Amino acid sequence: MKNYKYILICFVALCFHIEMNAQIDPHFTSNAQPLYYSPSLTGVFNGSVRFTSIYRSQWQSVLGGDQYETVGASLDFQLPAQDGDLAGLGFSGWNDQSGINNFRQRCFNISGSFAKKIGQTRGTDLKHYLSVGGQLGLGELRVSTSTFLFSTQFDGVWVDGNLPNQEGFGNSDINTQFVNINTGLSYYLINKKNGNYALLSASAYHINTPNVSFFKTRGSIEDMPIRFSIHEIGQYNFNNNFAIIQYGTFNFQSPFSQIVFGAQLRYQPLKDSKSLRIGSAVRVGRFQNITEIDAVSPTVGLELNQLLIQAAFDINISQFSEFTNYRGGLEVSVIYTNPQKRNGRITCPSF
Repeated sequence: MKNYKYILICFVALCFHIEMNAQIDPHFTSNAQPLYYSPSLTGVFNGSVRFTSIYRSQWQSVLGGDQYETVGASLDFQLPAQDGDLAGLGFSGWNDQSGINNFRQRCFNISGSFAKKIGQTRGTDLKHYLSVGGQLGLGELRVSTSTFLFSTQFDGVWVDGNLPNQEGFGNSDINTQFVNINTGLSYYLINKKNGNYALLSASAYHINTPNVSFFKTRGSIEDMPIRFSIHEIGQYNFNNNFAIIQYGTFNFQSPFSQIVFGAQLRYQPLKDSKSLRIGSAVRVGRFQNITEIDAVSPTVGLELNQLLIQAAFDINISQFSEFTNYRGGLEVSVIYTNPQKRNGRITCPSF
């Protein structure tokens, strides 16, 4: 296990020494971070205030205490607009970190959206809505170089980390800050009478392709690649007790792409009572010409009035399972919605 950690450290150091080809945003298994999927989902919920939080830990079975950890949270508000339309204002942020070399990416965003009813299917209760949103963010990349090892530190017998690395930086943290511009568009249709709905959103993150090089003072340029996302979610109620919730996300951030597809069975024994969600998700990843099913993730959730608590555990089934023993990662999320409505003319889906 220790030898494996040293291999990872050397690999990260080698990549850092050559260049930073791309910074890839974190990924999630559950459907619990609307503002991460699209800025146009800001304020799109039934209520006045929504708070979400999520924690994800990955590869602890291989890296131990140096596992990857992601923490995210958001707070958004539904605001009234003219002619019964809807406006949204939101704040979100996340921290993605690897214990090895203390490499982490942080981002804080402020987002706004506007949603409007665009029609209703004749003779039905099915209403159609369109929402557009934008997001402005400040990000930071940081890494600790104290554990990096370089060929210049080889003393003829072993690599001595106390020797000068001759790379122009000391054994300390180095960082870089950048500005993000994100945008998104969402369309959804919903039946207010029975609660059935379907939503589709498309978004683009880092559309300004900010320079994220650690060595800007030397004129180095390394652009953050744009992340394109497509997110969909739908709910179909069989009766007053049972419903199926289906969701999927496609992310492309060159040279990586990923698809997450999941479904949950929702059981509510009595109207306005606690509900139980049980389901599973599948994650498929693609890098260059290699496509592989990464994990299958059983999910469970509990609705307590305005509070939704969910958990997912990744069962790693890729080639990496030889090292993980099929243990991928744990993800826990919480969504709280204040039910007080500010706008009675627009009905929104729930996450």
